[in-house]
Amino acid sequence: LVSYQELDMQGAEVLAEFKLFIAAEFGTAEDAFHAMDRAKNNSGRLSERDFIEECQRHGFTASRALFRGLDFHATGSITRDELLFLDHWVCPSYLTAPKNEVAAQEFKHRLRKQYKSCLKAWRTCLDKDNSNRVTWERFQEGATRVFFHSDLPGAWRYLTAGSTFLTLHDIDPETANRISHFQAFADEQFGSMMCAFKLFDLDRNGYVDVTEFTRVLIGFGYPGGQCKALFYCLDVDGHGRLSRRNVAFIDDWARPGEETCEELSDRADEKKNAQKEKKVELSPRILELSVPKMPREEPKPLGKRMLREMRIAELKKEILKSSSTVDGHDPETEDGKEDVAYDYDKIRLKNLWLRDRTIHLLQRSDDLKDQETVKLPSLNLKVARPHGTLLKKRSPYDVAS
Repeated sequence: LVSYQELDMQGAEVLAEFKLFIAAEFGTAEDAFHAMDRAKNNSGRLSERDFIEECQRHGFTASRALFRGLDFHATGSITRDELLFLDHWVCPSYLTAPKNEVAAQEFKHRLRKQYKSCLKAWRTCLDKDNSNRVTWERFQEGATRVFFHSDLPGAWRYLTAGSTFLTLHDIDPETANRISHFQAFADEQFGSMMCAFKLFDLDRNGYVDVTEFTRVLIGFGYPGGQCKALFYCLDVDGHGRLSRRNVAFIDDWARPGEETCEELSDRADEKKNAQKEKKVELSPRILELSVPKMPREEPKPLGKRMLREMRIAELKKEILKSSSTVDGHDPETEDGKEDVAYDYDKIRLKNLWLRDRTIHLLQRSDDLKDQETVKLPSLNLKVARPHGTLLKKRSPYDVAS
């Protein structure tokens, strides 16, 4: 769930002050509306002018933004039902509290006194889920553990500086910057803090002392002057060694200004919904291409007779083309044969007759192929030779008769 103060901190502060004014002056929101409505025309509605005037008459400075926020249905006036939610709204006490620096310093002092280390106090008392973000409810629970009963809302307002959550940077900036820098270094060099711990544990005993910790970090380029300070910062128990429990929280640590996994998933969902709602305008050319075209009609298959005629025409053309060289040939031009006499007309007529006969045979052969022929069974009868007859083999020297 998301609270109103997480969305609009300034608006939540104005609304909390208005609720406090109603509780002190009228008791409930319903009584406040009836009192303001009776002072005017008793119509069951309060216009913007009437609302601001009545608030000022009772000692509260109302703004136009407050009126528009209360006008839920945007009708230009406020009704009784639109104010009733104020009686059920759980308003955090820090929204109306002023900043208290003395209370904030006292809270830090109690943390150091009880836990000896700000990081240990932060992880043990406040940030139990290792997210580096503490809400107002968790802050109240932590104050109870350290027996802090002073101005808790004022301390919260001073520490958070107008934010809706508390970080280690608000309690101990030096330690927070050291851990954030080390987290970025571990992610870049080793991938995660748990992978880095496997390299730190040189003797594989499950613990890392200051020598192993410093040797590995310097080998990977970490500033040598900050290694021991970082080690003793992480060693919150003061045992002189680190276990997986002391460094595992760094992988889930949220650096200042970094979004959490929930915020990233929410932003991804918002982006996905925005893409769904986005209307895409297509150009006229794309719309023209999207119209389906009529399918082309395939040519009808040719019949057997038409195919045969086409084949005969191609063969006829080829025969005429090949025989044209014979018609144009003149034997008298050849050397050594000028004395031979030829009848050229007879030769041309014979060529034409042979070509026509060839075409006629091709047509006839195609006609015979198209007809269904019945093959009769053939009887292979052998003539019996007379008994006692001897066959004489033919000799190559026999004279043919």
